[in-house]
Amino acid sequence: MPKMHGKTIFTGARCVIMFTLFCVSVVGCVDHETRDVTVRKLLIDLSPGFEKGFPKAPKNDLREMANQYVHGKKAWQVLPNAQEGFILRLSLDGILREPKQKGGKHLWVLTARLQNPKDPSMGDFYGYAAVPYEDGDDTKDTFESALAQCLNQVETAANTVHESTETLLTWLKPIDEGETFKGDKKRMAIRVLGARKTKAATGALGEILLGKDPALAQEALTALTLIGDPEGLNPVFDYAERKPSPVRKKAIMAAKAMGGRLAAAWLFTMSTGHEDASVRHAAGSALFSVEQAMAKTTERKSIDGKKK
Repeated sequence: MPKMHGKTIFTGARCVIMFTLFCVSVVGCVDHETRDVTVRKLLIDLSPGFEKGFPKAPKNDLREMANQYVHGKKAWQVLPNAQEGFILRLSLDGILREPKQKGGKHLWVLTARLQNPKDPSMGDFYGYAAVPYEDGDDTKDTFESALAQCLNQVETAANTVHESTETLLTWLKPIDEGETFKGDKKRMAIRVLGARKTKAATGALGEILLGKDPALAQEALTALTLIGDPEGLNPVFDYAERKPSPVRKKAIMAAKAMGGRLAAAWLFTMSTGHEDASVRHAAGSALFSVEQAMAKTTERKSIDGKKK
């Protein structure tokens, strides 16, 4: 593999990516090099609910904002005519507060997917962000805040392909006394396992979610939402108890991503019994999506059964 001025150039099926040092602050981590992420195509999808609820944020404007943001982001580049590179797909959804409700905020929910169709063996990397938005807020600021969270997670995952799932899972174990750098490794592992949608991490992430570190708990909630494994529902329910409305709404999005009857039952309770109207509205919307997904699954199983 050719090297040039300390930068490695990957040829063939992998995208052309430049490297700089990574993990220098994490003890026990080998000095791996980070990739400049080359994006050859950027796509954006808006849910019907988002388009209807936020007409002042049209798709073309958001696509242009995303292009400009990625262009200006360190270690990222957009090369539309490149033969090699990643496809970055952004999907934007939203939770609207009830129209008559005073106070409270809407929620913009952004999911990013980075994939290299020419090298499927690399796998896809995902990012997730749920950002509050109030009528009158700057659309650009809100969207860029969501992009920053999503793309940082995706970038971390893309630069950690050298770490096996088994290694990352060991980093999730409780920190021993004196391990001052274990927290950095644990945070990295949470982000990467979430970005890879690693179901094997669900149990450990649930423990972190209910642990004593609130910052890591938020990271774990994001990872569990991305993974979407129903086995993570009970920790999410426990975590949401006695939490303020913004946290409840993020837990609702996690339950929506995981789906299933248990999620539907909890969402029904939230949609009918929570004192905050915005939480009830968010839970009702999520419940509708979960029930639709369940109905499609039942219908598909029925069709498959008839074929047999």
